[in-house]
Amino acid sequence: MDKGKKDVIITGTPRGGTTLTGAMFDQLDNCICLSEPVWQEYWLRKINDQRELTEKIIQDFKKMRKRIEQGMPVKDRRNPDGSPPTNYYQKGVAGKRKADYRKPRQIVFRVKNKEFLLAMKHNTLYTAILPSLLKSGQFTIIAVLRHPIPTILSWNSVGKYTSQRVKLVESHWGELKNLIRGEEDLINKQVKIFDLYCQMYLSLQDQIQLIKYEDLIYNPTKLEKLTNRTFTGEHMLKKASLRHYDFSLVDRIKKSLRAHAPNALKLYSLDDF
Repeated sequence: MDKGKKDVIITGTPRGGTTLTGAMFDQLDNCICLSEPVWQEYWLRKINDQRELTEKIIQDFKKMRKRIEQGMPVKDRRNPDGSPPTNYYQKGVAGKRKADYRKPRQIVFRVKNKEFLLAMKHNTLYTAILPSLLKSGQFTIIAVLRHPIPTILSWNSVGKYTSQRVKLVESHWGELKNLIRGEEDLINKQVKIFDLYCQMYLSLQDQIQLIKYEDLIYNPTKLEKLTNRTFTGEHMLKKASLRHYDFSLVDRIKKSLRAHAPNALKLYSLDDF
């Protein structure tokens, strides 16, 4: 991690461990992570140019940093006790999982000095403009990946990419938009979407910090070494729950990965699941 950069982008695949990574980052000494700032998504309604959107994010980091330094409140998705969320999906009706996004709260953060690390976490929003964010030279970028099989099982458990509906944030990534709108078999579509994320991260792996969720879970000190900061409390070690997954899909997912996911297979072995 570049010691001269105090602004950190956390991104990765949806349901791939980025929320937990952000929460763990937040528990490091003199570090703060804002989870999916809602106002940044609003900008997408007016901004199509990636360079302009990148500049808005750069200025937002400066604004949030100044507010935190001055002891002013900052909006963030937090639990009622002020702790960061670790999972945005909860058990819903008839065992189905539903999004339970924390309502943004006004939080006054306490930092030791101006050298604090400020991170912001978004999945598709930041990944879609990753080359532009890197070109700015402003950020250390952490991309988090989880094994494709549990990731895709998780997508199915929460209805992710199960329709042809394209959200605004996804419309800013042409290749992703086209895959979502495609009419092919759902599993093949999801596998190709996962591989698209992998392709992006691998093409930029010399410029980003690519972290596997599994490595972070079993060795949370990896985040300490990366940031050169120590945990101030519990590091929220937590394995993902698998009880909502439809394991009857595993063989189909493996077959599709072999056929359609060359980038994912550079990072993960199917024998690991």
